[in-house]
Amino acid sequence: MGTYSLTYISLFDNLINFFARPTIFFSKLKRQPQVFLLLISIITLLIVYSFIISDLAVDQMIKQNIEKWGNAPAKNVLVFPFIFLSVTIKLLSTIVLTVVCWVILNGFLYKNIAFKQIFPIVLYSVLIQIIGLFITLTIKIPTGNIYASYSLGILAPSQNPADLLFFIMSKIEIFYIWKIIVLGLGISVLCNFEKYKGVLLSAFSVILTTFIYRIIFLK
Repeated sequence: MGTYSLTYISLFDNLINFFARPTIFFSKLKRQPQVFLLLISIITLLIVYSFIISDLAVDQMIKQNIEKWGNAPAKNVLVFPFIFLSVTIKLLSTIVLTVVCWVILNGFLYKNIAFKQIFPIVLYSVLIQIIGLFITLTIKIPTGNIYASYSLGILAPSQNPADLLFFIMSKIEIFYIWKIIVLGLGISVLCNFEKYKGVLLSAFSVILTTFIYRIIFLK
């Protein structure tokens, strides 16, 4: 069996252990941090998700900017830029989250943690959020609303992501919380913390990164 086949089998085994035995999984990841194949898989999933949602997203983009643009460009012209920006923004927010965790652990808690150790933990937590994105397609596509999700955001008066109340309420959903817990478990194993301390640090890092994203991209 070729090297690439073995690598993909290893990734599959890792995913099974990640969901079934996360503490044991992160203990192994601490000794053998692996990034490349996981990162490629995440990028691929993001491209697929962005492609599926691109038609709906471009339609909504045109409606929101028709007065500003005057003559709207053809939809197919906007599809590739949308996919590129969507994937890039998600990857940048992942890197920012890694940097925030790394700075807190090294600068404030005086842990000697390398960037390459925390990065794969963040990637696995982001994988949870990507699974959530695919599940939201079951409500986004039927409703024709790119901002629709299985969160408390549906109760907000405005469905505009620039609205602060909607932005906050849209983060109260199972996959966002699951992401925080997974990242917290990974941090607790990496730094030999009690689990609750890892989850608290994770929650602070994720929330801070979320608001940095809002300031940069939704101002």
